Amino acid sequence: MGGTVPLGYEVKDRQLRVSNVEAEQVRLIFRRYLALGCVSDLVDDLRKRGVVSKAKVSRRGNKYGGKPFGRGALYHLLQNRLYLGVTLHKGVAHPGQHTAIVSKALWDRVQQAIGRNRSTSRRARASGLVTC
Repeated sequence: MGGTVPLGYEVKDRQLRVSNVEAEQVRLIFRRYLALGCVSDLVDDLRKRGVVSKAKVSRRGNKYGGKPFGRGALYHLLQNRLYLGVTLHKGVAHPGQHTAIVSKALWDRVQQAIGRNRSTSRRARASGLVTC
């Protein structure tokens, strides 16, 4: 295991374990996206609620994270299959050894909404409109 530990998890005994407080933030992000239907609106909503990215400290003691989410980070989080309890290896999905944070039903609804918004956004950009 390596890399950055995602929001909602912590590493214990070289395995991902759910961090209950952060996991609830992840679930909130998924639910609010469904309620708002737009990542730009989600960015504003999370800022008002004080929800920020995971604060981390590097091995050298440098602090990073703990900042408001941007659109790109939210799109990445909302499409990260890790939250569904799945890991990817060489592009192939495998059941993870970690506990899922979001239910399959919530995950599927969010992915469908992202897909609808993606096609709507492409049409709007082609016509010169600004969208979510």
